[in-house]
Amino acid sequence: MLFALLVSLFPALLLLSCQTQGDLDIPFRTITAHNSENARYRAVILVLASAKSPLDVFFKEVWLAYMNREPRHIKVYFVYGSHERVGLKNESWGPNDLVYDDIPERYPVPIAKVVKALKHIDAKHEYDFLVRTNLSTFWVLQNLLRILDDLPTRLCYFGDGPLPPSKAPAERYYLSGIDTIVNRYMVTELVQYAEQHPEWADLLDPEDAQMGSFFHGILGAPLRPSSPYFMEHYASEDSGRLAEDIRSAMLRKATHFRVKSAAENRLLVDSFIMRGLLHHYYRLNFQKVT
Repeated sequence: MLFALLVSLFPALLLLSCQTQGDLDIPFRTITAHNSENARYRAVILVLASAKSPLDVFFKEVWLAYMNREPRHIKVYFVYGSHERVGLKNESWGPNDLVYDDIPERYPVPIAKVVKALKHIDAKHEYDFLVRTNLSTFWVLQNLLRILDDLPTRLCYFGDGPLPPSKAPAERYYLSGIDTIVNRYMVTELVQYAEQHPEWADLLDPEDAQMGSFFHGILGAPLRPSSPYFMEHYASEDSGRLAEDIRSAMLRKATHFRVKSAAENRLLVDSFIMRGLLHHYYRLNFQKVT
């Protein structure tokens, strides 16, 4: 009799369990075990980082809050140059931080800084795509995984652009570093090319332009424009505008946001935007930055 009662109650108990998990808004993939070092990732994300200002540090904290939501599919690294310890204590570096003291930090960012990080990633992990992005880009990781399924498995060069805008459309040759996506074998080719041509790695051009000169100019990858949702029109904290932008982004199934406001106090306004995005997409709350 007891066994029959338990059997009859099992569907209801299972439904209650599923409803409880749904109420917590925890997608299945976010509660699985972390990927092993030998597993294959769908994408490795390399974040071009700095730690020179409180805004840099805040952006990094946002990344740390959500970057492990797809542990079986996505791995994230941050790359720093030699003068990036100004804003962070030495003990703050973690296993996802690639810090190269032998590469001087400057602007434009040297391609050597990126190549060294790519070499580390390429030697350590199996993966399908490499995403080169910035601290100020906010990604919706599940939407990113969705668009990766639609990208080509060869000669994928995807990102905001084409650039530079000063050239005629037919002469533009690179995509923005805020959201560059390429295939893994293209990363391997880039690392090998940089090692074989050290003079190329020492050029003073912006690193995203140099990547374009290789991916598009040498490998022949077509320029595939992305659709970042730009959050650059804010001059102050505006909850109504933020809600409208999020609604619009959802209709577009936006994969990522470029957060770089026109406000005089970017720390105040950009952190307001990031906190709104973090709460909406990941149900995480950050304290207001003052």
